[in-house]
Amino acid sequence: MCSSDLLKAYEYIKSDKLFGAPVSIVGIDRDITEGLTAESLVELFITFGGGVAIIYAIILGARLFADEYKSGTIKMLMSRPLKRSKITGAKMIMLLSTVAFFVFVPTLIIYLYGLIAYPADGATKVLTVFNGTSAYTTTVGALVFGRIMEVFLEAAILGLISFCLGTLTRKPSLGLIISLVVFVGGGLVTSLLGIAAFTLSNAFDFMNFFTVSASVPIKGNFFIALTIMAVWTAAAIATTFLVVDKRDI
Repeated sequence: MCSSDLLKAYEYIKSDKLFGAPVSIVGIDRDITEGLTAESLVELFITFGGGVAIIYAIILGARLFADEYKSGTIKMLMSRPLKRSKITGAKMIMLLSTVAFFVFVPTLIIYLYGLIAYPADGATKVLTVFNGTSAYTTTVGALVFGRIMEVFLEAAILGLISFCLGTLTRKPSLGLIISLVVFVGGGLVTSLLGIAAFTLSNAFDFMNFFTVSASVPIKGNFFIALTIMAVWTAAAIATTFLVVDKRDI
């Protein structure tokens, strides 16, 4: 897809008479981390620190209900005059709030420090390609924000899947291991089968669809990625509510 993306970008440059203009192509002659700026500092932090938030979300999700079952406190929890669905919903809100805190708050602190220590180039215009079909100009800040949302959604969705599996098996270790196997192993298997565009692991890298990238899977596009993430999220949420509501303590 990279050559097609590049062709679209240069067609855009030609049609909009951008030859000689100070606009770089993302993924070819400019990386959004190019030069040390407030935005590049955030990008580096997200690249190396985002994985910590994702792993934490998986561990937290796997333990939310599983620890209650393991310790026996689930009976006390369910004996309260509250519907089980409300208890489940409260735990999901806590999970997502915690994930949001661990992704957005440190990122904001890093960005504020970057604004003090380095120049900002968030408003700098760059040329990129969406879905390998449409070239357009955007800003460095918009692309960096997209990367932040990419990490947040990955952490949130994997946290919900781990929450579902931990609740289903009643064991945090199994919920953790299974979610990792599904995430990593599923991507490997479907890549070998030639259907990588339909895997959750590839869907998480949806910002690849906003750059001139060779990392985009064949037949993949942004809307397929959104659909895959939505299906997994809905399935995890629905299964968790169903298991808690119908299962005997």
